[in-house]
Amino acid sequence: MSQTISAAERVWSIAPLRESILSAIPSENVPKIALVSQLSFEYMIRRKYRISEKKVIDRLFVTCKSRERKTIYRHAIRKLIFADGEKDVPHLARWPRLFKQFPCVDEIISEHDQVKRTIDKKGKSKLHLSYDLADTLPLDPKEPLKKRLGVPKSWEVTANIRSFVTTHNYEHIQSISEMQSIIKSNIVERFKMFGTVPSSFSVISTRLHSTCKMVYDIYRNLLEESLQLPPTLALIACDPTLPDLLYISRQYLEFLVIYIAPKVYNDVTVTFEDLYRTIKWNDLEKLTHLHLICKRQPVSHFTLESRGDGPEEIPTILQRRSDVNPLRSLCFFKLRLLYPPNTMLSPLQLQHERQYVCQVGKLLYHLTFNTLFSDIQSSICFIQSSMKNKSLPLEIEALYARDEFGSVKRAEFSKGLNKAFWTGILEKLSERLEVSLEKEASKKS
Repeated sequence: MSQTISAAERVWSIAPLRESILSAIPSENVPKIALVSQLSFEYMIRRKYRISEKKVIDRLFVTCKSRERKTIYRHAIRKLIFADGEKDVPHLARWPRLFKQFPCVDEIISEHDQVKRTIDKKGKSKLHLSYDLADTLPLDPKEPLKKRLGVPKSWEVTANIRSFVTTHNYEHIQSISEMQSIIKSNIVERFKMFGTVPSSFSVISTRLHSTCKMVYDIYRNLLEESLQLPPTLALIACDPTLPDLLYISRQYLEFLVIYIAPKVYNDVTVTFEDLYRTIKWNDLEKLTHLHLICKRQPVSHFTLESRGDGPEEIPTILQRRSDVNPLRSLCFFKLRLLYPPNTMLSPLQLQHERQYVCQVGKLLYHLTFNTLFSDIQSSICFIQSSMKNKSLPLEIEALYARDEFGSVKRAEFSKGLNKAFWTGILEKLSERLEVSLEKEASKKS
């Protein structure tokens, strides 16, 4: 008597249908489902270990005694990663052994290196190394780039150049204006010599004046030479030329960081209000990450008291610009507010600062609407989860400027201000939710 195969068994026996069903299973259930059958095991292992850290695989192989299963694990991996800071990373010359040990791996990544494997038409394997190269501007802009040592000759090699400007090689020049002029000229010549656009450009010297203005001049000269601009820019200071710098680099800039390195409070000359009012936000279509440090001088207790601004009468400090649309790509924003050294706020001043950052939150909600808050319900869940894990994509931090003896340090009231900042964002989400519910109710009626 022949055994009848059920419809479910027939579907399960067809690999594309079975894998389509398994692909819908949440990742946390993968270990359990993998053990249901031999058919599900291989697919779920491929899914779980497709991208794996080397140390995780090493631990797995210690506990796994089955040769057959180890073979499945080795063939499941497509990308092998050495975690940042890992000590037991083998020399590059030994990486081909890893490709043999894990025959389906296409890519191996460490903190500063990335090796990809391709197979040509003849079935021959080729390896391509891409590595990070930190280049500090030399006195001679035509000085050859440092080569990566120990790379097998058969490999193709690409340097991912990160360009840095310091005054270390220019300390013998007494005049700051002369030093900046030479640096501007040398950077353009250096970029020409690279033959490729650097992935980042960083200016990390406190001796240079008006950093944004200097970089603006450099970028203008680069564009005049028909050279592309780096997608990442890191500066140690923010000055009134920043809006012009953002505008001139708008077609290239994706990531902007302003470091915390002011010597004294007055070295930071711009406020967030200044930048919000003057930056041409609509032109920054490629900008994804923005880290700013801005000056913040709290209103005195006497002024607030004389104005009669009680907790319920705080005026609108920041007006939203009607000409600014939500940015297309911005998904991470960090604002550091630099207060005078050891600022002590009265309860009335603290209330005023909370109102201020609450309004900043509402402005940032509008700027990041497209990337973070387009779906109301998902946004609320996202915020709750992010706040729990302390991995917020938008953040405000209050800092004390360094005094003549100390260093920049976090203000005691920073946590409260960040909470007020997110209160502003949640208020905007609540307003949208109410409008959405009213529309649905009106449709039903």
